[in-house]
Amino acid sequence: MSISISSIKRWMRDQDWTPYQFQEDCCEAVSDGKHGILNAPTGSGKTYALVTPPESAHVLMTYKSGPDLFINIDVVVVDKWHELVGNKRGVQTELVVACIRSSATAAVVL
Repeated sequence: MSISISSIKRWMRDQDWTPYQFQEDCCEAVSDGKHGILNAPTGSGKTYALVTPPESAHVLMTYKSGPDLFINIDVVVVDKWHELVGNKRGVQTELVVACIRSSATAAVVL
């Protein structure tokens, strides 16, 4: 998998942040190809990557080159899944994840 723990640490350092141990552990697990669920309280630092809302990704899927946009995605992180279940954004998220899984070479969904 192409996730580089050192590049994530460098990005966090550039933000003047210090990663928590669980963040490093998760990065290692993902780079080892493991799947799983991270359960941690709100505000503890689960999400520290750039975000593309499901609506934007859903629109990108409709482009002729849409599948090519998702080819190099290695990991998809879905935060607050419980808030998406049973509504339009949840359906859009599921469609985007399905598209990524069918287009990407080795996408892991967290």
